[in-house]
Amino acid sequence: MSPFGPGFWDKRGWGYALSIVHKHEPGDPRGFGWDGGYGTSSYWDPRTGVIGVLLTQRMMDSPSAPAAFVDFWRSAYEAVQG
Repeated sequence: MSPFGPGFWDKRGWGYALSIVHKHEPGDPRGFGWDGGYGTSSYWDPRTGVIGVLLTQRMMDSPSAPAAFVDFWRSAYEAVQG
């Protein structure tokens, strides 16, 4: 079992010392970056040019993305796509 939680590697790979998202669901970031256990999320999507950094200062309490992460990335892509 992955120390990151069940299913973590089902949608991600590893490269450049960052997570590379190779399969995503609505609300997931795309491209490459990292979600930090202390409530941070940073990704760059070279396909769309979306770059986002989220600093919540709230420690994650499960391997699943908090609602704030999902809302942030969904809003970022909606803003670009119009």
